[in-house]
Amino acid sequence: MAFLSQILYLLLLGVAILTLRRRITQSRFIRKHGCKEAPSLTGNKLFFGLDLQFLFLKRSSSGLEKLPLEKQFEVLGSTFRTQMAIKPVIRTMEPQNMQAVFSLDADSFGNRPLRHFAFSPLVGDGVMTLDGARHERARALIRPTFSKTHIENEEAYDLHVQNLIKLLPTDGSTVDLQPLFERLDLDSSTEFIFGESVQSLHEDDSLTSPHKFPAAFDVAQQGMGARFRMLPFNFLHRDEKFWGACSTIRQFVAESVEKAVARRQKPKEQTAKSYILVDNVVQETSDKTEIQDTLMNVFLPGHDTIAILLSNIFFHLARNPHVWQKLRKQLLSLSKITTVNLRRLDYIHHIINETLRVTPPVSNMTRIAVKDTTLPLGGGSDGLSPLFVPKGTVVASSFYNLHHRKDIYGSDADIWRPERWEELKLSTLTWKFIPFGGGAHVCPGQNLAMNRVAFTVARIVQTFDKIDNRDPVAEFVPLYKLVTASQNGVKVALHNAVDS
Repeated sequence: MAFLSQILYLLLLGVAILTLRRRITQSRFIRKHGCKEAPSLTGNKLFFGLDLQFLFLKRSSSGLEKLPLEKQFEVLGSTFRTQMAIKPVIRTMEPQNMQAVFSLDADSFGNRPLRHFAFSPLVGDGVMTLDGARHERARALIRPTFSKTHIENEEAYDLHVQNLIKLLPTDGSTVDLQPLFERLDLDSSTEFIFGESVQSLHEDDSLTSPHKFPAAFDVAQQGMGARFRMLPFNFLHRDEKFWGACSTIRQFVAESVEKAVARRQKPKEQTAKSYILVDNVVQETSDKTEIQDTLMNVFLPGHDTIAILLSNIFFHLARNPHVWQKLRKQLLSLSKITTVNLRRLDYIHHIINETLRVTPPVSNMTRIAVKDTTLPLGGGSDGLSPLFVPKGTVVASSFYNLHHRKDIYGSDADIWRPERWEELKLSTLTWKFIPFGGGAHVCPGQNLAMNRVAFTVARIVQTFDKIDNRDPVAEFVPLYKLVTASQNGVKVALHNAVDS
């Protein structure tokens, strides 16, 4: 008994010495870099931040996240400390801090410790879940497909857009566009990434059961969101439906890889479909698990972002019919709706950028410090001094709050007004407008996304001469999944144009 007591005493002494040594090291680091403390949001200390995590989850599920985020920034400043579920967190909406995290000091921050456990059952190892050299390798596998020669294959995409338009009522009856945009992007992205469309916009013409893949993906997406929000207790997540959904999707992906390998033996067919991601990746590696992971790491963020961005655009257009009319007039002046022609049409890009600013699909992005480091701003009473970031601290960059800063976007920053981009220049908004992230982890498919969104908007606005809002709730109520969607959908009425 005495021996065990001595062992316990030595262990406690060792922990105390290591803790003291770390605090001394950190104190020297803080003095060396001139760091000052930031404002802090604390809950009940007895709950170690679990009360704040519970509040966040409760309000996120109800679409009322503004209190614990927007209001906190108003009270505490643009950068502050808090604690969520025993994990130290720094929340920031400072452009310089985001530049440090995603670019200048990116080596001090990691992605994998936060995302891998939550996402890996579906996506495995890839651009979403890896850091460092392995992340660079994953990006290299997909880079050729996203080059300029591949992102303009609008003929194949237009077929899916026309399938969507056929489903839109022309008699002025109410339709929810959000699930239709999700099906549109599901069809187009499965073709672009896996070589075969699931044809979810068709009722009786499907490669697989019409609703099997979409339903499985929805379950898997919800499960990943739950696992991510439960951090660091996500190991407690138990959901057989989640694992079944992941298995269904991975089986579809595995079959797509096998077909791509077979196509590789037919050079003419492969060349004709060179815009397909899987066909290009199988030329770079023969590791089938790596191929499957690569495809899913592109499909997951790409599918969400395009569908929700389209939904949010039409949410705003329905509440601003004068913008619809102005855009339609410009579209009708074009000889043809093409990607090249749309690039010259500034107003459609003003609409897209304003939607990315006001209701960004990705409203928040997190990284975790893998070593002691600093943020350039946030310390001191004025927030202008460096801020110490201990190893293990989560830094949450709020794109939503950054994009709503009145000192950057004006006193009407909370208002959706595309015309503001007639004065704003992207070149002057470096790290102040980052809807696709930045640095080494910037979205590799952002050009493809922008092209497809512009093309879809143009086709629909050209086809219908009027849009009416049919949602009794005027304001945007957020639904937080892996992306931020409209909780109430996008309920509108479209009126057919005789001159389209």
